[in-house]
Amino acid sequence: MSWKPQTLRPTLRTSRFIAALSVFGLTWINISSNDPLSPIGQVFFASIYHLVLLGAVFWLVWQTGNRKSFRAYPLLRILILLALIATAIFTTIGYRNLSNYLFFGLLMSLLAFGVGLFFSWTVADFWIHTAQKSGLWQHLLRQRLGLQEDQPLPWIIWFSAMSYTAVWLGVAAFILYAWGLTHTGFTLIGKYFITGFAIGSFHIQPFRWVIAVLLLVLLFNINTLIQKYLSDNSRIIGHMESGARHSVLSIVRYAGFIIAVLIALSTAGVALHNLAIIAGALSVGIGFGLQNIVNNFVSGLILLLERPIRVGDWVQVGTTQGYVQKMSIRYTLILTFDRTEVFVPNSELISGQVTNWMYTNSVLRLMIPFSIAHDADIPLVKQLLVAEGQNHPDVLQDDPRGIPPTALLLDVNENALQFYLRVYLEDCNKSYNVQTDLRASVVESLLRHNVTLAHQQQDVHIIPSRILPTDGNMAQPTGGH
Repeated sequence: MSWKPQTLRPTLRTSRFIAALSVFGLTWINISSNDPLSPIGQVFFASIYHLVLLGAVFWLVWQTGNRKSFRAYPLLRILILLALIATAIFTTIGYRNLSNYLFFGLLMSLLAFGVGLFFSWTVADFWIHTAQKSGLWQHLLRQRLGLQEDQPLPWIIWFSAMSYTAVWLGVAAFILYAWGLTHTGFTLIGKYFITGFAIGSFHIQPFRWVIAVLLLVLLFNINTLIQKYLSDNSRIIGHMESGARHSVLSIVRYAGFIIAVLIALSTAGVALHNLAIIAGALSVGIGFGLQNIVNNFVSGLILLLERPIRVGDWVQVGTTQGYVQKMSIRYTLILTFDRTEVFVPNSELISGQVTNWMYTNSVLRLMIPFSIAHDADIPLVKQLLVAEGQNHPDVLQDDPRGIPPTALLLDVNENALQFYLRVYLEDCNKSYNVQTDLRASVVESLLRHNVTLAHQQQDVHIIPSRILPTDGNMAQPTGGH
């Protein structure tokens, strides 16, 4: 946290004044046995001292509350100010014991809260610098873990969270002690925390729940590390295709999640046989409104196991066509050719018709049409089309997966001779580029050899007897027609 000097100086000045008053108060308590003042004078002097110190603390809280770092605690600030005002009122009207209790508790709580903030900021700065610095031990640790120099160290966030928890647990214990909680009270809290307590027919053990949460976090991270190890280790699943690797990693992720949750629930003391009751309750919910969710969930499992589509496949689902980017347990993400992302529920992939252009291989057949004039030399046209198909590097030639480039005359109509250039591509992803290249090269070759491309034509017959005269009257037909 950084403050500007012009805003930091008044805060430090007020803090020094409060510290001086506190030292004075402690000194006065130590010599109170030799105090020459009368009991009434001592009470009056203590009241004045309380009011002055409360006013200084009130001003300090008011000042710091306007700082950006403390604006995240508006409710806490309001409660502290109201408590200070109430303590000052009790001091003024003479409730000495209540005033002393509130005065000591509030000041110790504010002191503990301030110290806690200081230590939490210190801990945050320490872990941030630890994660970003490139010192000797950070370099050795990254080298040991196989990380790059710019990659953050793992587990930093968990060490930081544990440090924060330790700091604020210490602050909470000090505040409870300041408000009068004795050693017996701390012992009782520890007892209930470990042995637990009953609420109705339920027995809750906070210690076991804390252990269960920590174990759950640990198992989740172990599951993540296993997935990372499998994806990076080519000796295990590296020989598989990308779709198979994705399916294996997805199954590992979901299986690890279920196992982690079951172990955590068992550690927390939840009887797993009670899950049958929960499953029965869920079945009622499924019958009323969760059919689609369960349908997508089961469909996702089927897709992961049968793998009719895989990550990276070019598919068409209804009017949506694109590449499979991600397959989750509920939906499949398809990236279309115009770079939009479409989330398709898994149930549609199971129940509907899906075209997978890359299921067994990526070979694709293209039928490229050309309209040629009726007076063209048919053998020459076929020869030119085949030659251009053979010259393209992405077209399969003598390959058992396809047929060599072929020119086909498949239609003769009133407008043109309809030729088709049939070619097979090894990679369907190059479909549009190859079509563009072949159309351009074929048209150029035809024009070089004086082959005329056909255009749509329409014959118009004019009947002279039906021509309208200039005066706008219809001419009468002649003859017997």
